[in-house]
Amino acid sequence: MTNIFEKAAREKLRFETAKGTLSVESLWGLKKEDLIDLEDHYAAIVEAYGKQNRRNRVDRTREQELNELRSTIVTHIIDTKEAEATAAANAADIKRHNARIMDLILQKQQDQLAGLTIEQLEALLK
Repeated sequence: MTNIFEKAAREKLRFETAKGTLSVESLWGLKKEDLIDLEDHYAAIVEAYGKQNRRNRVDRTREQELNELRSTIVTHIIDTKEAEATAAANAADIKRHNARIMDLILQKQQDQLAGLTIEQLEALLK
């Protein structure tokens, strides 16, 4: 099976948007809201082609196939960006959590050292 991005590159696929004609690469720079609008637009176009099954199989025109590819690509980009945002948020949460734990460990170490006698502290000097 051909990768959707390879197929898009081979077809020199372009997307008509409110910001003009964009390449696949340019879509990655769009805001999520713009991508969702584009996804809705192409989903409506593809849906208008109707559902197919074995009994009513109709060969798709080249334009229909390209619109289905456009829809698939936009959906993939949205899904990828959402997954990346979730991963970044999770990483930030983990970093905050670990920083808090490290602060507590440092505090405990300082409390432990503060409880030592002068002789014990002198023995720890290097």
